[in-house]
Amino acid sequence: MIFKYFVILFMTTCSMALPLSASDLEELDQLLAEKEYHTVLETIFPHAQTGDVDAQLLLAKMYYEGKGLEKDYNKASYWVCRASETDNFKANKVRIKMSMSMISEDYQPPQCSSVLDILKN
Repeated sequence: MIFKYFVILFMTTCSMALPLSASDLEELDQLLAEKEYHTVLETIFPHAQTGDVDAQLLLAKMYYEGKGLEKDYNKASYWVCRASETDNFKANKVRIKMSMSMISEDYQPPQCSSVLDILKN
């Protein structure tokens, strides 16, 4: 198990400019299920900062759900909006769902001023 963490960290440091692969995302999902939040964050944060949409969405989800991080809708909004700036269909879909959910909880996401603005993008 420890070897797997080192492999993920090694892959991350060797391929900072490369996006996460489907197999990387599967391993990260497994680590999330095992509540290995620190390892997931160490892996995805550098990717999210360099514009990897999947990493940004996963980070947004972790902030949104409070998994491994304090629940923070502002930071969740920030990362999901950064992901959707690429006009990625999946990112825009997640942005709409997350914003609708936040609005239903009487929270207005700061980066996404309204559902109508989201649909225009």
